[in-house]
Amino acid sequence: MGKQFMSSKLNETDKSVLRAIQNDSASSSRSLAESLGMSQSSLWRRINDLENLGAIKKRVALLDADVVGLPVCVIVQVNMVSYEASARKEFENFVSTIPEITTCYAMTGSYDYTLTVQTDSVAGFEALHMNKILAHPSVSGSSSQIALRCVKYTTELAI
Repeated sequence: MGKQFMSSKLNETDKSVLRAIQNDSASSSRSLAESLGMSQSSLWRRINDLENLGAIKKRVALLDADVVGLPVCVIVQVNMVSYEASARKEFENFVSTIPEITTCYAMTGSYDYTLTVQTDSVAGFEALHMNKILAHPSVSGSSSQIALRCVKYTTELAI
């Protein structure tokens, strides 16, 4: 089932549940069910169904990078040596092993991938960039911008 088809199967109750857990996934099932006007068992079944559909990938807590000692955020745009499927897959597998890389998007336009990197220092980023990202055999080059401050940080989707 394609994602477009799946999203058309979500009814307003599904969307209300998704909005509520996006806003506060730590809320108790009792208070969440009450706020949605549902029983706890109905809510549990609905969430279970949404997880099985793939609408809910994972439930996580958003951390404050400054507080946990990772205040440097860098946006890295990467170009590839080759566009062969094997080279792209190798790079994507590599990216998934680097914990400092928090997001990776395959892109249109001037760059092939855009990464978000969160590190403890500029020196930490430089080491990662020079010794891992640029050293990867699929990478031909990159451009990086250090974020001055975070203006908006959310994973909530506008559903």
